[in-house]
Amino acid sequence: HCSDGDDSTEGPMLVTASVDNVKMQNRLDMDNNLTLVGSVAWVGNSSMLIQMVLSDDTTKKTLMKAGFTFVARDRVDPSKSAKINRLAPETSEEMATYDALQALNDERKVRRKDVVARDEAVKITNQTIKDLINQAQPLITMPALVTEDVMLMAQTRVENSLICQPQQRNMADRIFGGFLMRRAFELAFSACYLHGGSRPHFLELERVEFITPVDIGDLLRLVAHVTFAEMEPSTIVHVEVVASVVNPEEREATTSNLFNFTFALNLHLEPKHNQTMKRVMPGTESEARRYLIAKEYVDDNFVVLEEK
Repeated sequence: HCSDGDDSTEGPMLVTASVDNVKMQNRLDMDNNLTLVGSVAWVGNSSMLIQMVLSDDTTKKTLMKAGFTFVARDRVDPSKSAKINRLAPETSEEMATYDALQALNDERKVRRKDVVARDEAVKITNQTIKDLINQAQPLITMPALVTEDVMLMAQTRVENSLICQPQQRNMADRIFGGFLMRRAFELAFSACYLHGGSRPHFLELERVEFITPVDIGDLLRLVAHVTFAEMEPSTIVHVEVVASVVNPEEREATTSNLFNFTFALNLHLEPKHNQTMKRVMPGTESEARRYLIAKEYVDDNFVVLEEK
């Protein structure tokens, strides 16, 4: 700080904008030393992406990877962006990584603006939505007569509410994004556990965008649904958690975050129960879209990890 209180010499304020896929590549061994390495991999005009890698010192295996996107805000007027120094990749590997992340950033900008393109990417059409809702009609109109191992998505709902406390704040005096991610994970884990009847194993957290900030004293409501579940070829469960800031006085609720988790279950290791897991069916157009997006993501991306 300058002696006269002028903040003009300070650097910009960095705010977490999003967390890219947090993917479990190998199981953690709590008896081994772990190393976490972060490096700046891409820089835009006012944003940067930090790549994080968690590795096992004993086995030399990569355990988890993730990317954190930060945006620079002006300290005097946080509503304005601030420019940051550009990154000059030097090695061929750094250049390839930089170019790939630049292309990914450009693609995301297009998808955010083009809903039709986003729907086409996961093969969502009016007909597929209609077909799914028609399949769910027996569950909606005569649930007592349905004998299949299937249930409505709405019936998988698990929720939690809390008041955000000062000890959970970050350097910007807002609620720390890591705290929100942990609470979302715990609720998603619980929803998966209750649905599958076996302790879940975390596979992946999809990209998380911090839509609106959460302040100290806010009433935060988290709602989880199982959006997709399948037994074959492996038992995979996809859980969506919606975090909202609720203002009872104003009768308002604002979505702060949307979390999507993928878990694996080992039902074949539970011999004391005749373990089966019910499939999930959407009962509304909104649920059908969420189901199709989750199904496409699971089909394309999940990896079953070997158990030790």
